[in-house]
Amino acid sequence: MPVVRTLARPLQCALLPLAPIVAMLACAAEPLPQALRNSQFELKLDAGAIVSLKSTRDGFHTEYVQPGARLGDVAIRYRQPGGDWRSVHTAALTNEAVFSSSADPAGCSALYRITNAPSDALVLQLRLGLEEQAVGWTLKLQNASGQPLEIGDLALPLPMNSSFRQSNSGVLKHSFISGHGSFLFWMRSDSAGPYLTLTPAGDTHFEFWEARGGYRVFIHSAAAGAVAEGQGTKWRQSNTSLTLAPKGQPGDTHVYGFKLRWADDYDAVRNILVEEGGIDVRVVPGMTVPSDLVARFALRTAQEVHSVEAEFPGATRVESLGTNGAFRLYQVQFSKLGENRLTVHYGDHRQMFLEFFCTEPLETLIKKRAAFIAGCQH
Repeated sequence: MPVVRTLARPLQCALLPLAPIVAMLACAAEPLPQALRNSQFELKLDAGAIVSLKSTRDGFHTEYVQPGARLGDVAIRYRQPGGDWRSVHTAALTNEAVFSSSADPAGCSALYRITNAPSDALVLQLRLGLEEQAVGWTLKLQNASGQPLEIGDLALPLPMNSSFRQSNSGVLKHSFISGHGSFLFWMRSDSAGPYLTLTPAGDTHFEFWEARGGYRVFIHSAAAGAVAEGQGTKWRQSNTSLTLAPKGQPGDTHVYGFKLRWADDYDAVRNILVEEGGIDVRVVPGMTVPSDLVARFALRTAQEVHSVEAEFPGATRVESLGTNGAFRLYQVQFSKLGENRLTVHYGDHRQMFLEFFCTEPLETLIKKRAAFIAGCQH
């Protein structure tokens, strides 16, 4: 009997219709995701994006990318002089003739040719690769047309795993979107490390974010910012655009960079910020300050701090208190009630924003609150 059962399986397979066999062969011919591993990261890459990201040091083997999603795509809104905004998302282009990708032992590259039929408008090159302590992520835009091209939105969708069906199966996001000093990190709900930390590199910055249709951060956001403002959003940072010169002329290309690194805890996140050209900020007693009190803040960075600029100079007093180890110390007092922004100018034309809120003196606030409770109590 065992011999009969063993012989029956090949016989049944031989009698299968031809079409399913052809389909099986086609499926077998489809390329599998590229698996990469070093001492820090376990990655799977497919069609120019990361489809799985884990830490080699995580005992729970937590997946940081949402299952079925892609990390590494880009959303762009662009226009030519006198034209309307045109939108493109790289995830929708991977099955088209305008897309090509290649893999190497350290990562993958993708090339997208974005067209205004029948002519080319924009060439986008992406690179994701393992480094010794990080995942490097670079993005290159090049004007492929003979006239200037304005990039109104340049956004990175960040589809991280937020499913908590099982213990420690998902991750929580923490973010600070503030120019060149921006950063994001993701951690498990138990707060145990490692934390996946994303920072912009070099002259790249983040200036805007939105959660509609999935969380994403913006390098340029003039188009999205105008839409948000029309809907009542009061965003306080600048919404910029980029104009690329015509193909073949100086300024027809721009490159952006980012890094993903692991941090063991909050202090390690702070150290990564300094190592990657950002600023570690400490503030006491907090970002909400009564007008009769002062706040003190400390800045730690490997870059030179050129100045701290007040949004309302006539109603703000900023004093330098010298240094304490690696920290530069400052004291600030506000007299204009409401939002007050400080701009830190540092490094090579970099800037970061600190948003404070000034209230009336505490004694005044307590008396007003007490009067309200006494007058409205039933």
